[in-house]
Amino acid sequence: MGLLVSPVVASVLPTALGTRIASFIVGEADRWEAGMALMRNARPQNWKTLLWKDKVDQTNIDRLNECQRNANKENISEQCTINIKPE
Repeated sequence: MGLLVSPVVASVLPTALGTRIASFIVGEADRWEAGMALMRNARPQNWKTLLWKDKVDQTNIDRLNECQRNANKENISEQCTINIKPE
């Protein structure tokens, strides 16, 4: 009965409370961890790609920000050189 009622109840709750309940149901400590668990389990290869892209972004964040500033300033596409570290 609870599983039948919970979607209806969740739809009328404020978003923040509904997502907290969802993270509890998933079994994670908070909404951020629950979201990561859902993505990791739903599409493992996409999750690995996301982690790799985040690593590349974080490694090159200063250069990427500089390139973005230059592109905005000149109003043209900017070619950037980045570093890829071995795994």
